[in-house]
Amino acid sequence: MTRRAGLGGGALSRRFAADPAAWLLKARSPLVKYRTAVDLLGWPADAPDVAGWWARRYEDPDLAAVAAAQNADGVWPSPSRFYGRRPSLVVPRYAATAWQLPILADMGCGLDEDVVARAAAALRARRTADGAFDLGAGGVSTLAMAVVVRSLAAFGPAAGELGETRRWLVARQRPDGGWADDDELAASDAPSTVGTTAEVLRALAGDDASAAARSAGVRYLAASYSTSYNGRFPPSAAAWRRLSWPQYRFDALSVATAMWAAGASRRDVGPFAEAVRAAQTRRGFWRQQFAFGGESRLTPVGAGRASRWITLDAARLLCWYYGAAGERDCGNNGNLL
Repeated sequence: MTRRAGLGGGALSRRFAADPAAWLLKARSPLVKYRTAVDLLGWPADAPDVAGWWARRYEDPDLAAVAAAQNADGVWPSPSRFYGRRPSLVVPRYAATAWQLPILADMGCGLDEDVVARAAAALRARRTADGAFDLGAGGVSTLAMAVVVRSLAAFGPAAGELGETRRWLVARQRPDGGWADDDELAASDAPSTVGTTAEVLRALAGDDASAAARSAGVRYLAASYSTSYNGRFPPSAAAWRRLSWPQYRFDALSVATAMWAAGASRRDVGPFAEAVRAAQTRRGFWRQQFAFGGESRLTPVGAGRASRWITLDAARLLCWYYGAAGERDCGNNGNLL
């Protein structure tokens, strides 16, 4: 489900402050070089250099760390201090099992990877009779279900496998068109939140039956671009210009890619894409603008430091965005997410 976006030397390349592919190809990680070659430059995956980078993908410290932490049963252990003896597959964020598959998908891994296949099987085994998933302690929440659906959908499940869970998500859409996580905003009249709405849109991407719900969610995000934190509910636009990976649910890049996956128009995505473009440095990369910490097994990237994953995601988004305007240096028209 990864869109390839070829970055050529014509009109599209002039939209960038500098060539992000040139900067990325200098990375030490063979995995980053592989993703750059295939996703941005459109090089064939079986070209000798490209295939060689893929063969050495586990030299990337982030991929190696995620794979090494997985248990034999396909799950990642959740620190016992969160829920005592009953583990959770979704808490803490970015370290529990449900969050590992989106991260692996970001890195370009598929079901042919043992680490992915075992995790997907573990999640599928948690399906309940009503179409939700039993994720252990912490209960069922809109955000948790969206993350699981997105996690499994990233690796191409059988047609209809996630239909019931998607209907479960659609039924929880709020009158304003968005979604709010049950754990964050239990009140039925509380407004939706940008982060949960973006995650649900990722989960509903490509599902014909939820087209109307996706359109309403896109309108909610587009209308919320100038929304400010009101001191009571989780912030919206206040954090959107502070790009961070993998804490991607609240920033302009994450919202834009979620809208894109949901079938949004170039016009709707425009304000977010332009905000992303403005954040590129003259050396070609994007910075980690919000320090990511927490329980993640990934290598910490401090605020203000260059980020390879943000740079990859931002470059792919902008290739699509400007390519949709007729600047056809971009490659095929698949799905980014």
